[in-house]
Amino acid sequence: MQLTHLLSLMATILLGAAKANPVPDSAGFSQSDPTPTRKFTLAAFESPWPAGSTNPASHNITGLAVEAKDGSFYLNPADKNPPTAVFWVDEIGQTFLQGNPPQQLYLDTQSGALKSQSPGLPFTNGAYITNFVHLGQGTTVTVPIAGEPGYANAGGGTFQWLGAPNDSWFFCPTSDNSGLLQILKIVGGGSQNFNSCFGYALIALDYTG
Repeated sequence: MQLTHLLSLMATILLGAAKANPVPDSAGFSQSDPTPTRKFTLAAFESPWPAGSTNPASHNITGLAVEAKDGSFYLNPADKNPPTAVFWVDEIGQTFLQGNPPQQLYLDTQSGALKSQSPGLPFTNGAYITNFVHLGQGTTVTVPIAGEPGYANAGGGTFQWLGAPNDSWFFCPTSDNSGLLQILKIVGGGSQNFNSCFGYALIALDYTG
């Protein structure tokens, strides 16, 4: 009887933690939001090039900050200082974008696009909302490779989704010719075409603001 009661209590706690019906306070958070610990920003890394590389093989992607716009996420090569987008990953692998209210991230099943929406709204059918991870810590996008000037390794923090067949995020030109690169991921059963895209890493940078 005691074991049954314990299992029931654990299920209640887990199901309660998954609900998303917050009433934001003045800071944009509420009692039902996951605690935003280990907040971070995101920037792209094109291995093995540091930011500002003059090597002809570099596409000058490294160091570009991720920008949130209209529920999707982009790199903007023409804007080196976009509005700061701050994220955190909770204990069950959900990712949130800081805001009032915070937005929950998900991967679109068909396109693989990384998107966000207000908590409590229904997700598109089959949207991937868990399996995100924030690994490591770091304050720089890259670290120099000793003895190899002009080459770099990734910084200490990364952001990843565990359901993909590889570690790359894809940065794809938008159809409106705006110059923006939309962020996508390979997802099972989707209809993605990444022929015109760049496949690189997203580096998580510790945020203390």
